Amino acid sequence: MIVNGVDLHEKYKKNVTWLSQTIQPRNVITYTDWLDTGIDPVKIKPNRYTDFEIYIDMLIKGNSKEECEQLMSSMLSEFDSGIVKLDDMEFQYTFDFKSENRELVKRWLYHYELTLTGYNKLGTRQSLDFAGTEQTFTVPGTDKTPLVLTVSSNIALNSLTIEGLTEQAFTISEVQKDSKIVIDGENCTITENGENILGKTDLWEFPQAEPGSWTLKLSSVCTANLSYYPRYR
Repeated sequence: MIVNGVDLHEKYKKNVTWLSQTIQPRNVITYTDWLDTGIDPVKIKPNRYTDFEIYIDMLIKGNSKEECEQLMSSMLSEFDSGIVKLDDMEFQYTFDFKSENRELVKRWLYHYELTLTGYNKLGTRQSLDFAGTEQTFTVPGTDKTPLVLTVSSNIALNSLTIEGLTEQAFTISEVQKDSKIVIDGENCTITENGENILGKTDLWEFPQAEPGSWTLKLSSVCTANLSYYPRYR
């Protein structure tokens, strides 16, 4: 059990015995309507796959009631929000805390259950380095995912146009030599050497891709890295 990069097995050792970890089905919103004379429903737009619940059961053991309370309080802090990797799984899940439940089994041994609201099922992060003006890549998964593109040019450029990651190509003006430009679809930012440069672009949407094959095109030779988490419904 790893939460926000922290191995909770190692951190809590004999104080916590981890029991079941259960992932519930997603909630799905469907957009259909029945016409008065229709024999089949009319689908207005694609289904929307929203959140789901994650149940985590454990036993918490201490030398006193106060120690058990401190341990459960610490668990609430660990599971406030972030990314969790469950035992025996490669998937990671973004989540927020939803509720807790506790029951005293015997003196200073508690059965403790956490319910999390999950949002995204993430596969292993993919990272692709390349140099040039064109690169084809394949996105695994079953759902659309945001992309993070990092580019750098060894010469100054009046402009750099990027095509293939958004519906319309976009251009960045006045690219500095050897600067690091990051177009971050996960956090919806675009920076050059850490500074916001949205004002010198015509970017209207941040990079994302459906599962499948895609081709990224650059108007000038650059070194680049493309990274993302495959997403699953």
